[in-house]
Amino acid sequence: PQKKRSDAAVPVIANVTAGPAVEASEIRRLLAEQVYSPVLWEDSIRYLIGQGVDTFIEIGSGTVLAGLIKKIDKSLKIISINSASSVEATVI
Repeated sequence: PQKKRSDAAVPVIANVTAGPAVEASEIRRLLAEQVYSPVLWEDSIRYLIGQGVDTFIEIGSGTVLAGLIKKIDKSLKIISINSASSVEATVI
């Protein structure tokens, strides 16, 4: 079946289910649910690892999420983008 233009081309891993979502309406519902529900951070990261993801990129002012991912699996590649110079220095 053909996807609607508003659906995600790449699945979004919802932190409240630790699973993928592609339908726009489902993603909106899950994002709202995340405001008042427990976040399944470790389950979400483990799901991604199980899908073959071995590199994670954290974009923001700190490296908190990178540290949490390293606690789950030290062998993963973590890239932190937290300044213009870090963007220029990063080779993926």
